Amino acid sequence: MKRPKISVIGAGNVGTNTALFLFLKDLGDVVLYDIKGDIARGKALDIMHLASIWGTNSKVFGTGDIEDTKESNLVVITAGKRRTADMTRDDLLSQNGEIITSLVDTIQQKSPDAFIIVVTNPLDAMAHLALEISSFEPSRVLGMSGILDAGRLAHFIREKYPVAIENILTTVLGGHGDSMVPVSSNSFISGRPLNQVLEKGEIEEVIERTRGAGGEIIKLMGTSSMYAPGAAVWKMAQAILRDEKTILPCSVYLQGEYNLSDVFLSVPALLGKNGVEEIIELPLSKAELKALHNSAEEVKELTRKLNIT
Repeated sequence: MKRPKISVIGAGNVGTNTALFLFLKDLGDVVLYDIKGDIARGKALDIMHLASIWGTNSKVFGTGDIEDTKESNLVVITAGKRRTADMTRDDLLSQNGEIITSLVDTIQQKSPDAFIIVVTNPLDAMAHLALEISSFEPSRVLGMSGILDAGRLAHFIREKYPVAIENILTTVLGGHGDSMVPVSSNSFISGRPLNQVLEKGEIEEVIERTRGAGGEIIKLMGTSSMYAPGAAVWKMAQAILRDEKTILPCSVYLQGEYNLSDVFLSVPALLGKNGVEEIIELPLSKAELKALHNSAEEVKELTRKLNIT
């Protein structure tokens, strides 16, 4: 059986770690592309030196030629500019919008049957743009966010109540940013609702830490997170390429679910060989549903600036 081909666009911190996770998990052969071809080639070579140490026959090929990504089964887009002190959010939106537009146009020409996972920020708006400018079905275009945000929430919960991490189940919905909606009513510790284990103040604290986790990491090390996003992409890619039928929180295109339409938000989705095979609607309280709709409005404001809606 032919091995899946996965192209990772952008050999920065997130792209490189995504390639590393895909390699270590032996999910397929990886093409690591960057406009700085030598950087991509060097990082791919470094990863390949792990093969005999780790015990995998996966391959990572670094390149500066986008032609090498052709006929990919899945394409992960991490390329984009990071926001600097002199850059407004609108500047970032505009510049990364131009990058996504160019890349997606190329992807659909080179790999017309691929799935696309968008990581570039602002993530939900960039995923929407990727869908809008491509001819792909909504089931084939996803954004990575919910897995990362849920993982962050789980970590902060475990700091308050130290148990094995597999005993903690968390749910985070909405946009990937300050308007995200950590759903405490659907977060559990060993099957017990969160509010039966933690005090109200503790729950509020872990929710705020989750919302601010990205900024906290940037403040500490001067750059954004790189390891957890790479792992989140691997989890999504594996569910699709191995047809696992796994329910994962991802940024997907809503068409009436949660009474929301024409917007990308993180919600639980069943992932399999057809991409997004089902969007799961959780029972939410009025306050949680209102927060989700408020988050949707923030995302839609970004897409309006991109002239999507």
